[in-house]
Amino acid sequence: VIPVEKLSSSISDTAYIKNQVIKLAQKNGLDEPCYKKMLDYTISNLESRSLGEKYYGYHNIDHLLEIPLGTLLVGNSRQISKLSHDDLRYLFVSAIFHDFEPDKIIDKPSEDNVLKNLVLDAKIKDMITESKIDFEIIKVLILRTTYPWSGKSKETGEKYIQKCFESSEITRNNPEKQEHFLWLGWLLSIIDRMISYTLGDFSKAMHIAKMNSHALGWHPEVLVQRSVTYFDDLTKNEFKMSNLVLECLPKEMKENFMNNVQMFAKLREREIKIQ
Repeated sequence: VIPVEKLSSSISDTAYIKNQVIKLAQKNGLDEPCYKKMLDYTISNLESRSLGEKYYGYHNIDHLLEIPLGTLLVGNSRQISKLSHDDLRYLFVSAIFHDFEPDKIIDKPSEDNVLKNLVLDAKIKDMITESKIDFEIIKVLILRTTYPWSGKSKETGEKYIQKCFESSEITRNNPEKQEHFLWLGWLLSIIDRMISYTLGDFSKAMHIAKMNSHALGWHPEVLVQRSVTYFDDLTKNEFKMSNLVLECLPKEMKENFMNNVQMFAKLREREIKIQ
């Protein structure tokens, strides 16, 4: 079991989290050298662009590592019968690259720009080929992490996803496979938005919320209000998947998340009373 108190330190410890990801990957049968290469390459690439540990933004290297960690914890739980070993490989690789944007201008990721960076990077394409997974499916999973998944963003994402499905031999003319990988992308999207809030107490959660508000362009005055809405969206509008993810996580992580959600709700109640 991974010691959550170590992971939840407010001080960034990239080396420690990375080591835990590698250990858990090996435990889940993802022990081929290509996976460690992907992690190493992504970390060094972002660090070389001043997006390392000192970068103040939600989408930093800790976040980059926490999402693969989340996918492995979900896979390791063996709670989801329809999640195959191949599915876990796709989840893990998509998680590593889902925010790969070394040329970013703002913190909020642009999935289109992430995919552009991945397609243009010969080393990444080689590593994905080495892992024997379909690049088009990786694109689908990353596109499905677009937030919010509604309106114009959803419409644009769905069109791009359909092109990826048509380009993949796995999903072309196979609605069942297409539906499954969309489900897998939804799973990744929930892990992406939830996992950081499971890895510590309220002080860590507030630190993350402040960085998240920066990424999403929230005014500081509405930080708590928007955070409550953010959690409501996860736990109510997407209850089925968020609950599934929580049930896969260690008890302490699940409790951390629920406690943090409750603390934000209490803070919001106080704000309303003062107003």
